[in-house]
Amino acid sequence: MGTFPEAAVALGSLLCYGFGAITDWRWLAVVSAVVPGVPLFLSMLLLPESPQWLVKKGRLSSAEKSIQFFRCPTHNVKGEVDIIHTNILETDGAEISVWEQLRLFRKPQNWKPVLIVFLVFICGQFSGFAVVTAYTVDIFNEADTNLDANNATVIVGVVRFMSTLVSAALLDRVGRKPLLIISAIGSSVGMVSIGAFFYLRTVGSAEGLGLLPLASLLVYVFFNELGYGPIPWLLSGELIPLAVRTIGNGVAVTAYSLAAFIIGLTFPYLTALMSTYLVFWMYAVFSLSGVALGVFLPETRGKTLEEIEKFFAPENKEFKKIPFP
Repeated sequence: MGTFPEAAVALGSLLCYGFGAITDWRWLAVVSAVVPGVPLFLSMLLLPESPQWLVKKGRLSSAEKSIQFFRCPTHNVKGEVDIIHTNILETDGAEISVWEQLRLFRKPQNWKPVLIVFLVFICGQFSGFAVVTAYTVDIFNEADTNLDANNATVIVGVVRFMSTLVSAALLDRVGRKPLLIISAIGSSVGMVSIGAFFYLRTVGSAEGLGLLPLASLLVYVFFNELGYGPIPWLLSGELIPLAVRTIGNGVAVTAYSLAAFIIGLTFPYLTALMSTYLVFWMYAVFSLSGVALGVFLPETRGKTLEEIEKFFAPENKEFKKIPFP
């Protein structure tokens, strides 16, 4: 369920790639604005409120139904409602102001999980994802191979969407930590590979490597969507404590959007300022930094929000091992 938004975005991008290959940008803009509206509206009607919010409002039976919707049929619904209710009572169950939430950030158990989510979002975007999604056709055109840029872009979109399905199947089997590490390494390999192609083309040794740009981007999008795509969004809902979730999620999503904007905006300027292969290798280094995050990331697979919050309690020895000041 947590990977559904990322899969939906990947599917939307694929449809845009496909439609963009057969029409001009004006019709593409119209279709992109109108078509998603209806399914988005209908899906919002079908989703229940979060169990935490329902318990805070005293609607326990509705909270049980909400948990049953999100969990498996055999899940101990009543037990989880009791845990949520107890946790809310311990925090007085009261709404706190934005200023009070900011004051709570002085506590390590509040700012450390927000910082972790922030860094995962940043690493994912600075690995070059916004560049690949926005400039795919331009990258293939600059590669100047025999590949049709539009058709190659559609293939990239298909692999991206398929990767989100693979990620959905693996996240609760393998866990967040291993997938994030695998995603960081695989994404870095893809960027190093396409950078190598542009380097070889610069020195005149790219003959016979016409499929390398496509293969490189396929490797990149597959591994990126395996972890970097869905995991930050999952972590923003799992790691950030309830007491600071409003501001914490705001910080994380703002960082994601700002990073995507910066990466997408600067790519043409960077390629004009220095060699294209250096830009891709720079993204590879950023991508690889996610390995360090994955090593120290607490595993959240199969844990309730309350159990995750207890991990960040000051008395937890594992929490103290997270290498932040």
